[in-house]
Amino acid sequence: MSAQVSRPGGAIAPDRRDAELEVGETPGRSPLDRLREFALRNPGDPRAGERLFFDAKGVGCVKCHQVDRQGTSSIGPNLAGVAAKYDKAELVRSVLEPSARIATGYQPVLIATTNGQVLTGLVRSETDAGVETDAGVA
Repeated sequence: MSAQVSRPGGAIAPDRRDAELEVGETPGRSPLDRLREFALRNPGDPRAGERLFFDAKGVGCVKCHQVDRQGTSSIGPNLAGVAAKYDKAELVRSVLEPSARIATGYQPVLIATTNGQVLTGLVRSETDAGVETDAGVA
């Protein structure tokens, strides 16, 4: 399995299991754990993070999120101010495992209607008369 790891100085290099461990790294850890360890030990690069966030052809966080008014998706919550709400460990976890914890109101649902239609999406409103999702009304 290959992943990309940001190295000090902003360079991106492939992460290989057979690569030498950096000082302080734990041998036998999964690539995800090694990325987490690296991110927690090193300062972030806001410019590189912004490029990754808005690169729709890459990791593309912008496919689901906005920051303030940048981006158009409403699949996930707007992430403006998120750094003031959570500590570094939670932010790193959220970046490496974006679906591990989904904010209230953004969990996807699957609805089977009485006429056999199946809708998936996010619940936008719910009343006794029905449910509205971003995929349609059930």
